[in-house]
Amino acid sequence: MEEKKENKRPKIVIGMDIAEDYLQMSYLYLDDTKPVTLRPGGVEEYNIPMCLSKRHEMSQWFFGKEALKHSGEGKGILIKDLFRMASRQENITVENREFSGEELFFLFVKKCYSLLNFIIGTGEVVSLMITVEQLTDETVALLNRLKDKLPVDNDHIFLGDRQECLYYYVLNQPEELWHYQVAVFDFTSNNLKSYTFSRNLHTAPIVAMIERNDYESIKARKAFENEEEKASYGKKLDEQFLELLTEYVDGKLLSSVFFIGEGFFGGWYEKSLRFLCKSRRVFEGNNLYSKGACFGARERVLKSEIFAKHIFLGEEKLKMNLGMRVKEKGQVSYYPLLDGGQNWYEAKYTGAFFLKEEPKLHFLITSLEGGVQKEVPVYLKDFESFINKGVRFLLKVSMRSESEIDIYVEDKGFGEFRQPSGISVEQTITIEDGTVPDVGCNVSLCMGTYAREPYRFYKNDKGIWFIEELCYYICRNVHLLDRDIMTEELIHWIDEQCGMQSVAKKLREVMDFNGTLAAFASIILEDSYFKTAEDIRQISATLKENENLSIYERRKNRGDYLLMQKKYALAVIEYTRLCMDLEGRDKKLESLTLHNMACAYVKLFQFETAADCFLEAYEKNGDKEEIRCFLLCKRMELTKKDYIELTSANHLYYEEGLKLEKEMEEVEEAWQQSEEKKQIDIALLPKEDKNLYYEEIATQLEKWKEEYLDRC
Repeated sequence: MEEKKENKRPKIVIGMDIAEDYLQMSYLYLDDTKPVTLRPGGVEEYNIPMCLSKRHEMSQWFFGKEALKHSGEGKGILIKDLFRMASRQENITVENREFSGEELFFLFVKKCYSLLNFIIGTGEVVSLMITVEQLTDETVALLNRLKDKLPVDNDHIFLGDRQECLYYYVLNQPEELWHYQVAVFDFTSNNLKSYTFSRNLHTAPIVAMIERNDYESIKARKAFENEEEKASYGKKLDEQFLELLTEYVDGKLLSSVFFIGEGFFGGWYEKSLRFLCKSRRVFEGNNLYSKGACFGARERVLKSEIFAKHIFLGEEKLKMNLGMRVKEKGQVSYYPLLDGGQNWYEAKYTGAFFLKEEPKLHFLITSLEGGVQKEVPVYLKDFESFINKGVRFLLKVSMRSESEIDIYVEDKGFGEFRQPSGISVEQTITIEDGTVPDVGCNVSLCMGTYAREPYRFYKNDKGIWFIEELCYYICRNVHLLDRDIMTEELIHWIDEQCGMQSVAKKLREVMDFNGTLAAFASIILEDSYFKTAEDIRQISATLKENENLSIYERRKNRGDYLLMQKKYALAVIEYTRLCMDLEGRDKKLESLTLHNMACAYVKLFQFETAADCFLEAYEKNGDKEEIRCFLLCKRMELTKKDYIELTSANHLYYEEGLKLEKEMEEVEEAWQQSEEKKQIDIALLPKEDKNLYYEEIATQLEKWKEEYLDRC
């Protein structure tokens, strides 16, 4: 049976040139090299007049030449200056109905685009570049709204000015045409303009520049009374142009010259052409911008070698690089955010980082013209309260204008260990800001990717979403870990969800050779660069030590770690289960566990239960320290009368009680000198404003309450 071949749709890019009074479109198949310019009606005219005509008393619209013809025959109302009206957000009334200029402009562009339907056919438009004379803030906003009206994905529609399109057009010609400088004379409007393309071969990448000049004295004229007047004007224009060219070429080494625009129609520049053609190649055309836009659209989706070697610094281009100094794989390096040569209105960055030590970001601005690097700090004051709890922050960077940079920073928490606070910071910096760069670095690059689904070690555990959170879990629970975490499920999650294939491969090798838990955890920590080498060495040593302990000793270490981390309720649960399993097996370990469990109960203010645990520990080990702790709990639990009766009835209690009272006197004296006692005394002082008194007391109590809850 013959195998069916895949029927691939041809991929097409489109260039759209929008002028004040016309629109022009070219298209290019990705597997071709020469764009084709659309010719409405099949004639040798590329420009579609920027106008609409509405049929009288009907909702029928014509565009371009058909609109001119339709209105000329008195069948409709002609509306011109669509681009100008839309840019200025003007309205127009037609047959007692008000239309916005933007609405009519969008209608015109959509109708023009529909002319490509037959050409596109079953093809796929993968990129569209729209070019205009100059990209102002208003024009960019208008064209961005236009994107929503066109049948092309917004992310595949790009904006550019005519200088950028010249750049794309020139470098897509044979090298002998642009090896030196290139001159483009533009007569698309009434006044003549020149663009001079040149390159700085002493930079890497090569910087390409275009210099523009306007010549107000040389004007195009379309209407003449007769042919004699037309010829006379053309002769005069030729003399003016020749004089301009003589001055223009002085000191320039031109590889080629291009004449574009309807102003050159008629061949009036006979002397000027002879002058230029002596040692240069001269070309005439009317569709250079839309073809250049085609090449620019193709470059957005199919990078070419020649443009990889060049960077264009036009009027709308970023003339600086923006980045940060970050820690990546344990090394401090420069991390780019925005690259010079981008259109400023398209330059954007979104990414996630980790912030440590200080709530501040250090942005580095490097001028492409002078090469000087400056640092601009952005302070995150609202991040101060949780900076040491781990901050995974979202960073968004965009350009407000050619020189203003918008910075947005949002706290994203730390997975399920610390929920996002909702705090964000917005600030605008300028490329003129900055001081001498610092050498410090408090930002780390996120390793791997954020998982689609979390990993859970146990059913009720917090979910883990990224590799740094896994490292945090390991470091936080180093005394709780055992070989149970060494599973294929975890390795698969690291491989597939975090995209860290090299780490997964190393972990599988440890599993295959029956490696240790210390080796398994060390690979995760080392390859994620979450901790220093010394920290990893200590963690590894702890894991190795735990592996040589009995199951009961490891479980006690788990409880001890929870107690040390002030997770008292969790520690009690761990100790209680261990005591039940230890009963009659290991009296010494059981007594140590009872003592530590009693300490946890004390921290929870459960003195009666703590006293019982201390007494039971004494019965197993005979250590008088347990009696002293027992009496201390009873002193806190009982009334003074009941406590005296308890100590008087038992000789051992009486002896240890005397020692305890002496210690309590020392503790009382220390309390009187403590900072906490001073704060309470100040709060208790009489105040004229009673509300202030209650506020201070409430603040102090809230602080203590928060500290206490953190330990439960």
